[in-house]
Amino acid sequence: MFLGVIVAATVWMMLAVFRDRQELLNERFKGVIQRGQPRTDRLVMLLFWIAYLTLLVFIPYDVFQLHVFEKPGLLTLSLGMGLILAGYWIVALAFRENTFAVPVIKHQKERQHVVVDTGPYAIVRHPLYAGVMLLFIGMPLWLESYAGVLVAAFPIATFMLLAPARQMGRIQPFPTKQFSQLARRDAPLRLGQNPQFVARLEPSTPGLLRHFRAERTIALRVIRHPVPPRPLQ
Repeated sequence: MFLGVIVAATVWMMLAVFRDRQELLNERFKGVIQRGQPRTDRLVMLLFWIAYLTLLVFIPYDVFQLHVFEKPGLLTLSLGMGLILAGYWIVALAFRENTFAVPVIKHQKERQHVVVDTGPYAIVRHPLYAGVMLLFIGMPLWLESYAGVLVAAFPIATFMLLAPARQMGRIQPFPTKQFSQLARRDAPLRLGQNPQFVARLEPSTPGLLRHFRAERTIALRVIRHPVPPRPLQ
């Protein structure tokens, strides 16, 4: 049943999302290592795939050999399936909204690359990563491996490293030169040193969403209200 749901969800995504987004599909088929890709990005992607393949190998080994924890019940299996379906849905929304969602750091100048801030990107800066994290957690739960959830922390950790590194300019580049300069200037975030940035934050926003909305605010401020970048210190 697990493989059937995965295949069905993949086919649905191909038909519902990529059918009219051939350029995005072509870009994603180019792989995670490409010419001109920053070395740091290559390293992070390599770490991610090592962690991901380790998870795929560990889950069946735990289910059939190790039995680290007791076998999950039906409620847990249902939760795992629900997380997988939710993850696919979020990923599909992200692909549907962002036609520039390629697997590597790449300024797609020939496709008029811009910062996307609509749909799920209006709520979270990296909805694609969020959806994939749900998949990583749901997969071992559905396959009856509590220990697999712990191992899933490793590929999730690489996403946690990858997202802020790409977003805040620790790796480079970004859709606009101004955005890249501003991201490097404000990373790591020093809210007290940037009154304009602080003024755009909503005090009622919870901590995690506050962080993502802060990153989104940087992008919007550059695109809609360009300001001369300060000299880097």
